[in-house]
Amino acid sequence: MISLPFRVACILIAGFLIVLAVTYIYKLNSRKVFWGVGLTTIIGILFLLGLGVLRPSWGTETGTAVIVGISTAIGCAMTLIYAAEDLHQKKRIKG
Repeated sequence: MISLPFRVACILIAGFLIVLAVTYIYKLNSRKVFWGVGLTTIIGILFLLGLGVLRPSWGTETGTAVIVGISTAIGCAMTLIYAAEDLHQKKRIKG
């Protein structure tokens, strides 16, 4: 049986790759899409943490799946934001 943290990380990374592929294929305002998805992910995670929906620990137990999911989602969001700025830099150098 595959562990829950690994499944959560795989689902987040798959969603990240789908957004990346669709944006690169269609090239429609890719910078805006990357920034939008990245910021929405980060703000959504912080909002859910603030409301208590995501709990990294319950009493003395730590929720490994929650911690792995949060760190993977924030890492993917930061990668999307970096990709947005990298694309913008390459377009500015070309033209």
